[in-house]
Amino acid sequence: DEGTWKVRGMDAWMEEEREGAPRAMAAVEEEEEGRTMEGEDEGKQLAMAMAKAADDTKALDVRVLRVEDVVYWTRYFVLATGRSRPQMEAVAGRMAEAAADVGRTLPSTPRLAEWTVLDYGDVVAHIFSPRERQYYDLETFYENGEEIDLPWESNTQDYV
Repeated sequence: DEGTWKVRGMDAWMEEEREGAPRAMAAVEEEEEGRTMEGEDEGKQLAMAMAKAADDTKALDVRVLRVEDVVYWTRYFVLATGRSRPQMEAVAGRMAEAAADVGRTLPSTPRLAEWTVLDYGDVVAHIFSPRERQYYDLETFYENGEEIDLPWESNTQDYV
């Protein structure tokens, strides 16, 4: 009868699921392990490329912070300060280009303001005006994050 078939079919499906579950879980764990290692490398590479783009655009006090142990929603912050609105726009544009060069795009064009955020998921870039950078002081707020050494000397002159 049809009801018996459904029960037997469900039992067979559940048995297959039980047998396949350990294999499936092992495959997922392997995939996640690889993705985490790859993702971390990709995230760090993206953060460094965006930081370099900001520095090349003469942004002040460019920093990269690894914050994945402090927050759950991203791995890296890129912080930069622009001296003027046009420079901040240029910094945001160059950072977006650096991200696009590695295949990362934003879902929409960011609204440029005194504090502009470019959110790529694992990397979040913050471009500040001098006043906003000093006021929000993310370096102190996220002081438990690890500052990543930049392989170039960033312009760190006082921006206030």
